[in-house]
Amino acid sequence: MDKIIFEFKVLYAGWECDENGYVKEREDGSRYIELTNHGKHYEAQPGELEEKILEYEDAIRNTFKAIHLRENS
Repeated sequence: MDKIIFEFKVLYAGWECDENGYVKEREDGSRYIELTNHGKHYEAQPGELEEKILEYEDAIRNTFKAIHLRENS
């Protein structure tokens, strides 16, 4: 069984499942990212997380905009 090196949250708007991601290490020392899709584990590519970061940044930017628009009313 592969060893969990790091666990992190994966945020999805309006989705209640698949909230954890993992960096795992195989017995040979190689590492990979593991995510889930409807509870099924799979090896993810780094680009998938880079896309999630863009989604996070957009959500943060829009949240700040909402606060700013409220303050200028």
